[in-house]
Amino acid sequence: MASNIDGTIPECAERQLDDAFKEYKKTLKNNSIDNNDQRIKQIENVIGEASSNAKKLEKSKKKSLTDIDKQVQEMVQLIKKKGDEKKKEVNKIYEKQKEVNDKQMEKFKETISQSNLENQCAEQRNATLTKLANQMCKSEEFKQYDRQINFVRNKYVTHFLEGENSFGNVTWTFTTLRLNQNAYGVAKCDDDYLLVSFHTNEIHKYNQSGECISKITLTKRGTQVDKMQQMTDGRIAYIDIGNTCIQVFDMNDHVTKTIGKGVLMAPRGIHIDEATNVIYVADAGNGCVLFNINSGKQLKKIGSQNEEHVYSDVALTKTGVLLTDTLQNKVFLYDDKDKSPLKVLIKGGNEDDEDKVMAPKGIVVDEDDNIIIASNHKLQLFSSNGRFIERINEQDEISVSQLCIIKPYMIVVVHESCCKTFIYKSSC
Repeated sequence: MASNIDGTIPECAERQLDDAFKEYKKTLKNNSIDNNDQRIKQIENVIGEASSNAKKLEKSKKKSLTDIDKQVQEMVQLIKKKGDEKKKEVNKIYEKQKEVNDKQMEKFKETISQSNLENQCAEQRNATLTKLANQMCKSEEFKQYDRQINFVRNKYVTHFLEGENSFGNVTWTFTTLRLNQNAYGVAKCDDDYLLVSFHTNEIHKYNQSGECISKITLTKRGTQVDKMQQMTDGRIAYIDIGNTCIQVFDMNDHVTKTIGKGVLMAPRGIHIDEATNVIYVADAGNGCVLFNINSGKQLKKIGSQNEEHVYSDVALTKTGVLLTDTLQNKVFLYDDKDKSPLKVLIKGGNEDDEDKVMAPKGIVVDEDDNIIIASNHKLQLFSSNGRFIERINEQDEISVSQLCIIKPYMIVVVHESCCKTFIYKSSC
């Protein structure tokens, strides 16, 4: 169906759709097959939802254009305000320097007038002029200064405005994925696609429109895919809760590596640092276990290995390793440089404490080294040193298993039987 240049469905096309459906309803009513009314209702629901989505799309476009105009006006007003302030500063400096010049000019006139040259003979006038010239050239009172006002352009401002993201970003909001079963893992895939897992042997791939375009069926016996992460070479590492290990496979279902078999007890979080070839696994009451991604060899463990700590997810910042502890209601930081024990980076609290976490389950770090944490009912943004910045979600309930960043300042979370997108602000 062709669309208008603004993305809306032409009225004639809507009429054609409506006429076609009315004709189809006549056919169904003349048909003796059962459940025709139910089918008509189902089709009406689908058409109604499509019409609603078209209206939402048009509304979002209009709002974006309005927001851009508003941003332009705000920036113009701000720039004009700054310009007026600088103009006032120029005028103030000018008036001050002009006053100095005016006084000096008056002094020149007064000195020349007092010299009484008109009433002197040639010889006296010569001597007077010599004395006057010496006085005016040597005296500090008559010394000349190059008084000019210069405006030095701030090239950074121009470069800033020319920057890709300085004015603002036009982003798409990933369509909320309505899933027919509970999802447990989500990962960015191949530039703006999503991979979603369901504690089964299948991984589904979705495009930006929310359409499931393909699925991968893993043939390894007992496979149940939980959290996962795709690497730059296309391979995917996932927590296999059915076999209690980490599996690494390519998109053709060729398992290339099995990691942590016999070591891991209850893996719940995964993070791969490809720069160091290390995979970090948050293993509930077994601490955070580090493996070499190439050899599969265990490197070391971080944190307490007892039932008092339930580590549910892991992420890396520039300062160290982050571990969410669901049981202790805390986020811990481990700095590998000083080899010190875990220290509490973010403390626990309750629903009303905006700057504290509550049973944190998911954690990621964005390109600004800010920390996003999914707690019960809360999605929060913290700086790398644990300072609370903002709450990302509204007051709706959140039950998150995993989250991933798909674009700058855009995050997707697994929320019960759907995936939701949240856009948040930078700390800058």
